[in-house]
Amino acid sequence: MLKKIRRNLVWIVPIIIITTIVLGLFWSNLTLIAKQPSDEWSRHIKIGETQTNRTPFSYQNGSEVRVAFFNEGKIFTKTYNQSFELLHGSSKSVPFTKWDPFYYNKGELIYHEDGEIINGETDEFITMADKFYPLEDHLFYSKDHEIYQLNPKSKSSTLLGRISDEYETIVPIVHNNKKYFMAYKSLGFKVPMALYEALPSGELTVKTKDMLKVPISEYFKDISVATKDEGFGIVAKTENDRNEHRLYILESSWDRPSLEFNLLNLKDPNTGRNLKEAGDFRPYYRYGQLHVIFHATGFTERATETMSANNIYQFSKTDSGIDVQQISNTRYFSTNPLLLNKETIMWLDYGIKKKIFISSKNPKLIEKADRFTQTDLTIALGQTVMHLVKSFTSIYLAYPWIVVPLLFFSILFLFFKRSMDQNLPWVLYSGIVVYIIGALLLEEHFFVRTIQARAPDFVTFTGFPYVFILLFGLLALFCLMFVRRTWSVGYKVMYFVGLHIIFLMLTIGGYIL
Repeated sequence: MLKKIRRNLVWIVPIIIITTIVLGLFWSNLTLIAKQPSDEWSRHIKIGETQTNRTPFSYQNGSEVRVAFFNEGKIFTKTYNQSFELLHGSSKSVPFTKWDPFYYNKGELIYHEDGEIINGETDEFITMADKFYPLEDHLFYSKDHEIYQLNPKSKSSTLLGRISDEYETIVPIVHNNKKYFMAYKSLGFKVPMALYEALPSGELTVKTKDMLKVPISEYFKDISVATKDEGFGIVAKTENDRNEHRLYILESSWDRPSLEFNLLNLKDPNTGRNLKEAGDFRPYYRYGQLHVIFHATGFTERATETMSANNIYQFSKTDSGIDVQQISNTRYFSTNPLLLNKETIMWLDYGIKKKIFISSKNPKLIEKADRFTQTDLTIALGQTVMHLVKSFTSIYLAYPWIVVPLLFFSILFLFFKRSMDQNLPWVLYSGIVVYIIGALLLEEHFFVRTIQARAPDFVTFTGFPYVFILLFGLLALFCLMFVRRTWSVGYKVMYFVGLHIIFLMLTIGGYIL
């Protein structure tokens, strides 16, 4: 038995090395997939699925967080503690569709359908409305430029005042029981914008207004507002017909309110390049500092290549500038971020299904998310198989290396035929040395530029082509120790070259295409 094993070591040892390389690739893929988006934020944690493309409705109930979302004709409600441990869940059949916005808080269900606000409990008509604005603890609607607040419990409406006809869009804000409304017009070279405050007397007063100048081809696509005791902050996005956009930001005080915007450039925290397709801005204040969560397309590390993906980010406005953090690094299109509390953010992931994820700064949630899931293992396996398939297509790049020993042995055959027939050791090692020297001199034929762009950092260190050529040369030489003495020099060199190229293909080849 031992003799049989010794005879087959010439194949067993390379198979062990190849298996180790493949397992190393799988582990590398798995750790990249399970990597935290940043040091402060946890990996994504799934809390549900929904059919709608709107952000799930959420609200605080004391120390509990409740999330309500639509799925298959029902409203599902899940209640969590501050560590996001599920306390209990429930579901309720509803008469509306996934396209209809709804308000659901403390058992009160109200939705907006075809211009009507309807009681979701009794299916009774409440009132007509042009727009429906459900917030966490407040419900507003507009009708003919008049702004109303609807009491979810009594279903009674209170007129807050009228917005000027020159404005098309409003954004409601509630801060310390004060109600504000940002009103603006989307199109035009000079865009009118105003900030209203609802007074207890039942009227809206203009806190500040201005005429914003933007290129005539642009229009306001997204405006979001955050407030604090001393003032407010606004993030705005404009877009044109070519889907090009610009971002603006401002901060102002209540004492001397102003609508003077400044251009905003958001840099990818991983590459320093501009983030693309930023949107869904959700600003908030924390300890007096403006923070904004949003989605954007930026650099995202993947298992077998480096690529860009749409994920959730957060930027904060500091004295030194704009600081951007990555909050999610999932594989699918991430959008509709929402702040659940000061340390937890929720969003939707658009894949085959619309999944609801959270990420948190809570140490307990960071620890909870720091483990491999079945999905991680499946994705890592798929990435590894894809890498191996790609690697075998790279064999054609190594043909110049193979030509070098062939030319060398052709010369030996002409001038040292007897030495070759006698299988002298110097012929074998000369062939190996010539092959390695040729590989080192012609390394750019195999180690093409795309490897530098697609391979992870631990592969593309300074001088990595020479290190891998020499390292796998030593491994192939180690395997050569187990070949049979009856093998000719030509077979031994072919064995060495074949193993050397296979080792390189499995490790590096998958990053070429």
